[in-house]
Amino acid sequence: MSTEPPLTDDERAELAWLRKENDFLRVQRDILLDVATGYAHDFEAVLRGPVPVRASREPTEPG
Repeated sequence: MSTEPPLTDDERAELAWLRKENDFLRVQRDILLDVATGYAHDFEAVLRGPVPVRASREPTEPG
């Protein structure tokens, strides 16, 4: 049995609002993590730079 008094209407309303805000903040966090991950991958590609392409040398004909 709980010894705490039941929640008032204001407390219930605040609790509902806090739960909604918590859900919203979780969604924002997930979006920001996705964006940050994308930037990190892009930045890593920039740091690596373009991959040098070796020109193939064809044997020259004696001449």
